[in-house]
Amino acid sequence: MAKKSAFGRFIRFVRHTWFCTQVEREIFNRIFPHLERERKFDYPFHSDETLKQLLAHANRDLLRYIDTIEIQARHMGKAHGDAFRFIMYRDLNERMLQYLNLAQWRVPTAQRIPEFA
Repeated sequence: MAKKSAFGRFIRFVRHTWFCTQVEREIFNRIFPHLERERKFDYPFHSDETLKQLLAHANRDLLRYIDTIEIQARHMGKAHGDAFRFIMYRDLNERMLQYLNLAQWRVPTAQRIPEFA
């Protein structure tokens, strides 16, 4: 495997820092004030309970989307479907790793999963 350049590592660090900043900013400057009714934003929830309901639906939707794409990819032809799925999973995994790294940073050290910390 090729060694990553210092410039590549720097760009990755900047992108990760930007991602973390955006997520944290939305949590603290928008979602929390919205839930506390300090400011109104256009979120589809107005309480912890409705937020939890939306989270459950979003989780099911995500799993359903992946299952549906897997089924559709089988109808694309083997080479095209496999290539399509490779790209999709590569992109999703890169994005999910950003969330995973941020989640590891936001939990107490004892609760971190060593494989991802």
